[in-house]
Amino acid sequence: ALLLAVCPMHVSMSQEVRPYALMFFLALACGLCYVRARERNRLVDWVVFAVVMFAMLMTRWTDPHVVVLGIGLHALSAQVQARHDGFEKRREERTIFRRIAISTIAACVCYAPFFWIVLQYQSVAIRSPSNDWSTRFGSLLYEAFAALFAGYSTRTVFVALPGSRWLALTGALLTLIGLLAALLRCKRADSAFWWIFLPYPFVYAFVYAMLGNAVPKPQYLLVMAFIVFACVALALDTARACLKRPVLQRAFLAVMLSLLAVPMARASWNSLERFDKRDWRGAMGYLKQHARPGDVAVCLGSDTVPPAFRPKAYGKDRYGPEHLKFIPVSTDTPLGAFADAGWTSSNNRLWMLVYTDRMYTGVDQVVPPKRVSDATAIRSFNGLFLVELGRGKPAIERLMDAIGEWYAVLPAEASMSAPAMLRWRYAVSR
Repeated sequence: ALLLAVCPMHVSMSQEVRPYALMFFLALACGLCYVRARERNRLVDWVVFAVVMFAMLMTRWTDPHVVVLGIGLHALSAQVQARHDGFEKRREERTIFRRIAISTIAACVCYAPFFWIVLQYQSVAIRSPSNDWSTRFGSLLYEAFAALFAGYSTRTVFVALPGSRWLALTGALLTLIGLLAALLRCKRADSAFWWIFLPYPFVYAFVYAMLGNAVPKPQYLLVMAFIVFACVALALDTARACLKRPVLQRAFLAVMLSLLAVPMARASWNSLERFDKRDWRGAMGYLKQHARPGDVAVCLGSDTVPPAFRPKAYGKDRYGPEHLKFIPVSTDTPLGAFADAGWTSSNNRLWMLVYTDRMYTGVDQVVPPKRVSDATAIRSFNGLFLVELGRGKPAIERLMDAIGEWYAVLPAEASMSAPAMLRWRYAVSR
């Protein structure tokens, strides 16, 4: 519980109110409801289990399905193991297995209409199998594992964190020891709650690695925190049992937990401060004073903006001026989103809000690159740059030219995929 509370990736996802945090909570609740229903075997507990499973399935595209797979595998293994027990035990296990099947089927039937929508949405993301899937598999597991202990980030920032490699190595060693201990003393350590999450990191990483050029995202493997921290706890408990005196046992646990929890808490604190909301408010305050009717503001890489401050497409931002048109750009923004924003006009001014945060560059302050040809001014608000593009060419051409010049001088780790994809689609359309 302590390691989970200071897990940098989970703290970061919760801070940004991302769906991964909600899925993580419901996966946790689903596991607990599964254990409770198995222990009590009452109708009301199985109904609650089915409802929570349905809610978990609704939170993410693919992640919850692997959790359901883990529950099914555990129920099946428990059914097989019960064959060697007495008659009463076998009959009880058959009853539990039937209720697990009914609850799971009921949740999946309710989810089926939404699953069809998921399949249609995900079909555009499926690529041809990658020839380098084994390397991607290892890279994805490595990134996700390191992010649990050292902070959610790209690899650039992970390397920059003090002591992060030692921390990740210690966590990996303890996880391996705990997993081996669990396998060696399976009867004593049989816990339905965390065994159901065992297939998750391996199955999901394998499937995701098989996709073509999909970029590995560590937050997709956030649920592996269950199995990782359970293994760490089991490893520490196994080592503690080797000490005879209670004082030595408590001292050992205190030292080991402090060696893990204190650096993780520091990384979590860095995650909390990664987005300084004064960046966004400062830029909005400036726009309130200087933006005019007819101006357009484009937020590049809007996935990096905290949702509480993210402007809605075609809507008004609660901190921005009411007469300013906002268009957030993400990886799936179509060119049609700019159709009614006056992009053919050469008279309106264009504002680019560009995030080049510590998350991408590993430094506290990013030095603005050289001024692009269409920019009349570049203002820095900590991790956010407000680029003013003057008049002269149609707005869409000014934007695309500025994107090309801006990201050409940034390091590769600082570039974001959303603006690059937008510029590519525009070039193809021409």
